[in-house]
Formats: sequence, structure tokens, C-alpha cells
Amino acid sequence: MSRDRTRAAYRRLLGLYPRSFRERFGESMEQTFDDLRRERSTAGSGMLGFVVSTFVETSLSVVGENVAALSRAKLARHHRFALVGLLLSLPIGIVFPSVWLDIAVVRDLLTLDGNRPNILGLTVIVGGLLLLPVAFVVTLLPMMRKGPDRKRRLHAVNLLVCAVISTPMATTLYGIGEEVHQCEIRGIPNCD
Repeated sequence: MSRDRTRAAYRRLLGLYPRSFRERFGESMEQTFDDLRRERSTAGSGMLGFVVSTFVETSLSVVGENVAALSRAKLARHHRFALVGLLLSLPIGIVFPSVWLDIAVVRDLLTLDGNRPNILGLTVIVGGLLLLPVAFVVTLLPMMRKGPDRKRRLHAVNLLVCAVISTPMATTLYGIGEEVHQCEIRGIPNCD
């Protein structure tokens, strides 16, 4: 990679930092990168190792700074409700994909013999299923309330979270309905 392309790529990487961080440190970081690259070049040291390690380190820092910026940000009220809804649906959000994908670590943690749930598994499944409707209602609350102008507002984030939460709810209800239909209505023996 030529010097100009390396510098341009590093500049784009710095552009991924939050604006406040970029404004405060971006120029000095770019200057430091240029200085170190020039030093390595004149010393005949390994340029590829320097560029790769700098890009990896900076990428990790970008992720860390963006997470920190999100934690400091003041979320809109309806976003907070959506976040709480997601957190409440997290137990089932982890268990369902783990079961479908047959992830051994989760299966071993939540079952006795790979098939029957243990106490932790029952707690997570039953508790998670009971939390899903609560998560759904909490996420919908901002859209049910009228604003100062006496109108209701639709919030895309909340609607998206409701759609995500309703997927395991619908799947579970379908499974229970199918089992009731097979065992109770059709009377199929040993359908458990």
C-alpha cells in the first residue's frame, strides 16, 4: 500500500471516531501516525507490521470510544423504552437461537442430558417467556401515550423492537398450539 493510500485509509479510520473525540484528537493522531510511519520508513523497519498493528489498535479504540459515547448519550424517551424491551427479551433471545443452532455450550448449561432442561434452563425459559409480553408492552408504551399535542406518535425503533420481540412469542404460541392440537384434539398417543 502506498504512503498516500495508507494515510487516506488511516484518515477514514479516524473518521469512525465520535465527532467530539475526532475534533479533539484526530489531527494529532494523524500527525503521530505520519511521524511514526516516516521514522519506520527511514529506519528500514517492517512497515507492514507497523501499519497492521496501528490499524488494529485504532480499530479497537474506535469501538471503545463509540461505546463510551453511546453510554454518555441521552437517549430519547421512546428509545429508552425500546432498550428496556430488548433487555427484557434477552433471555429468550439467547436461548431460542442457541437451541435452533444447537450450540453445545448453552445446551450443556441449560439441560441435564442434552434434552431435558435443568433448574437453570427452566428458570430461563419460563422466566423469559413470561417477560416477553412485558417487554412487548413496555416497548409499545411510548406509542400508546398521547404527546403534548394530544396525538400519538409511531416510533420506528419501537416498532422494530416489537417485531423482534413478537417473533419468539409467535413461535412459542404456534408450538404450544400445535402440541395441543396433536395431543388433545387429534388424540395422538405418546405425542409428548
